[in-house]
Amino acid sequence: MKSIIYKITIALYLLILCAACNKEEDNNYVIPADKRYLSNVTNDKGETLLTVTYYDDKKIKMINGKAISYRYLYNDEGNVATVLISAPDGAIENNYTYTNGKISSYTYNGTNYPVTYNAAENSYTFNYLSDDVIKLFFDKDNNCSKMITDDITIYFFYENNRKGCLFNGSNMGLTNFIGSLPTFLFFQYTLNVTTIPLESIDGPVSNKLTNEYDSANFLVKSTNKSTSFDENGDMKTTESVMNYNYIEL
Repeated sequence: MKSIIYKITIALYLLILCAACNKEEDNNYVIPADKRYLSNVTNDKGETLLTVTYYDDKKIKMINGKAISYRYLYNDEGNVATVLISAPDGAIENNYTYTNGKISSYTYNGTNYPVTYNAAENSYTFNYLSDDVIKLFFDKDNNCSKMITDDITIYFFYENNRKGCLFNGSNMGLTNFIGSLPTFLFFQYTLNVTTIPLESIDGPVSNKLTNEYDSANFLVKSTNKSTSFDENGDMKTTESVMNYNYIEL
């Protein structure tokens, strides 16, 4: 009897030890780089700033913020055909047409806005809603490097050889820049939600980002220090922290 009890005790001990080891292994598990997709962005208080959901083919389905959400619908070529935007003022729909794989126009509220591509500059020019004209310049990696609108110019700088939180799944194409409420303006540059992490943004508001990475060079934390001037010329500085959480797909 003592022998049986002893064996049972040893067996239970080994079972508990094995479970503890498995738990430790799970905690140390690193999602492979090609299967790592952004799940959400939180601030330093643990509050959710942004969530992302995906279709079965791993294309982005929805981006949800606190006040605005974006749903992406794709055509047979895999390009974004429609972006449905839920905003505080109501629902918005942007529809896109393409020529040779490039956005040639978008439609908002029944009005068609042409988009002009300049291959020599790798730039796009379009009307942002009414009469505001925006010109976007892209670098050799197709990251937006400069934005010109009216008399304002904004420059974007990136940390190359690093993986942004949208290293996988960044299939929105230029619809994240072109449209009535582009995600790049409302989410991406404020929360550093890009393919290659932003390092700084220089314009009327200056943003300096301090980024932290894991062993696979994926962005895991970003601290954004924003500097601007009020109407009296006094400088204002604010700081925000973003944490990036991933899922395996």
